[in-house]
Amino acid sequence: MKGEWVFSIKPEFSSSEIVRRGVKASLIEWLGQAADSRVDDFCQIVSELVNNAVEHGRCTFIAGEFRAEGDKASFTLTTDGTAFDPTDRKAEMPDFDEKNNLPEGGYGLAIINQLSDEFTYRHHEGKNIISVAKLFVKRV
Repeated sequence: MKGEWVFSIKPEFSSSEIVRRGVKASLIEWLGQAADSRVDDFCQIVSELVNNAVEHGRCTFIAGEFRAEGDKASFTLTTDGTAFDPTDRKAEMPDFDEKNNLPEGGYGLAIINQLSDEFTYRHHEGKNIISVAKLFVKRV
């Protein structure tokens, strides 16, 4: 079974949750099973991408495409914002503080790097195109 979902949405922080819900529903439909940690990981990746576009990208539109086929789910985000290659350096998770908590903010790219199996960027005709993918071994 193949899963697809295409959208265009306003660059607002509330958009992240809308996109997350759409991707999660598409993943569950494609997998044919209840959500597990891989689904949650992929949804976290998608949320980080949309939030970064809204917060830092200075974009006027956000478009995206979710596709799932075989053993791979992929998500492509397209914006017209400031050109920025999030893959040009390896982002790392910050250290925990004295209370064993992570500091608030600033490590979305590290989360994307850690949770995704593929992470690419290209700037084409004034648009940022970021793609991520995660492998899923489907249960029969």
